[in-house]
Amino acid sequence: MAAATLAALAGRVAAGLPELAEAGALAEACLPAIFAAWLAATLLAARGALADLGVLLIDVAIAAALLAAPGETSVALPLVLMHYALGWLAPALAATREGTEQPAVQAPLHPARLVAGSFASVILLGTLLLTIPAATRAGSTTSFVDALFTSTSAVCVTGLIVVDTAEHFTLFGQVIIVMLIQIGGLGIMTMSAASTLFLGHSIGLRGRTVMAELLDSSDITQLKRLTLSIVGATLLIELAGGLILSYRFHALGRPVAEALWLGLFHSVSAFCNAGFVLFSDNLMSFRGDGLLVLCVSALIILGGLGFSVLRELTLVLAGRSRELSVHSRLILLVTALLLGVGAAGFYLLEAEASMRGLTHGERLLSSWFASVTPRTAGFNTLPMGQLSQAGIFLTLVLMFIGASPGSTGGGIKTSTLGVIVLAVRQALTGRAVVVFGRSLARATVDKAYALAFLALAVVMVFAGVLCVTEDAPLVTVLFEATSAFGTVGLSLDFTAKLTTAGRLLISVLMFTGRVGPLTLMLALGAVARRQTLEYPEGRVMIG
Repeated sequence: MAAATLAALAGRVAAGLPELAEAGALAEACLPAIFAAWLAATLLAARGALADLGVLLIDVAIAAALLAAPGETSVALPLVLMHYALGWLAPALAATREGTEQPAVQAPLHPARLVAGSFASVILLGTLLLTIPAATRAGSTTSFVDALFTSTSAVCVTGLIVVDTAEHFTLFGQVIIVMLIQIGGLGIMTMSAASTLFLGHSIGLRGRTVMAELLDSSDITQLKRLTLSIVGATLLIELAGGLILSYRFHALGRPVAEALWLGLFHSVSAFCNAGFVLFSDNLMSFRGDGLLVLCVSALIILGGLGFSVLRELTLVLAGRSRELSVHSRLILLVTALLLGVGAAGFYLLEAEASMRGLTHGERLLSSWFASVTPRTAGFNTLPMGQLSQAGIFLTLVLMFIGASPGSTGGGIKTSTLGVIVLAVRQALTGRAVVVFGRSLARATVDKAYALAFLALAVVMVFAGVLCVTEDAPLVTVLFEATSAFGTVGLSLDFTAKLTTAGRLLISVLMFTGRVGPLTLMLALGAVARRQTLEYPEGRVMIG
């Protein structure tokens, strides 16, 4: 491999020529600009030639890193990984461009693999950027495992952290994190398609097919408008939320520039349901601030409803549509019920636990916020380590359910819960599965059961393994695993105590929770379109 030869040669030269080592240090200092420019160019143009250029830049960066620190493998390892990952990502994104074809000798890339691969590549890129010295404050370093954990948590919009985001990372590192959150929240394919459209190009056939699956749209011809509306609505909501939060932070004594940055960061983090904060105590010091709590709550709910629901609500409010679809009505109903039941539950269950000593107003705000954030957001205004056992159980249930399809959140989704409840009622009463005067297809019910079962199985398996690798009570481990899979970000003050094995396991679980439901949806959708054989019915006793 050329890169290995070049790296070995660079190491030998650096050992004998200190001047070249200084040049290598200078090259390493320029890495943030190099990789930021490369990522922007790749996402905007996504040409095969840029993929080759990106791999070449990785080779140069490996040499520069080894020149700066001969024998320091912790720096070179992420670069070596990116050598392969980025070379794969650009041709994958190029599939969204009209006229971009895969070589004839290659099999078409399955949409599920494309989604998973794009997320993995961006995670590795974020890992690389977070390991360089410019991303951390003086006197601090970020190990590869911690950078991988942080990057995965950001791209998978989870919010679990092993280092203090505000104290450990510089402004550059925080910018990288919020960029990863934005890319992960919108989705790599959506970002790539939107960038292609902004440049005036058309989306290729395979790109339109993948986007139709991800956005649950049966009309491929409307994908351009839908994609641009998603990006536009996201940026508009985040900007509005950022201005409100910035105003509040400035009113609380923060300088204008700092208030603007805090407002923008937390607005993006809230709408994308990421849960990253720039305060060491999360948002506990603001639990009595009604404007801030309600603004963050609104951003979380809007981000968790799903883009299709937001679009329908906008059309109805603008008078361009008469009524909401069955899907949107079910989402809104289940969401309202979960928020109401959750807020009432926390208000009653936590009065003598985590809310002890709070005023009546703080209890109301904290109960509401505690009901909103387990829906995959990860912020908290209550000390999580002081939750009652009943409060922990309620949080676990809400985290497992999560947000809604097509949103920035995770979990099994509100629609899945609604369909399963209706199907159980049908099994008990013998009635058809009907919602708002419309019957549901059997394939929809089967998909809901499959998703819920697989999600439960994944959480149980990972929780079992974590019980072996971690020295912690079962409830703590189960809470951490559910939070990771649901891309929530809440923790019983345990994430920073994870072992290296535990951090890697939680990273895999966060990735599975974010990408798993998407790839499963694509896979089940593909299976549903195939012609299958019908066999004679058999009988199996249940119960």
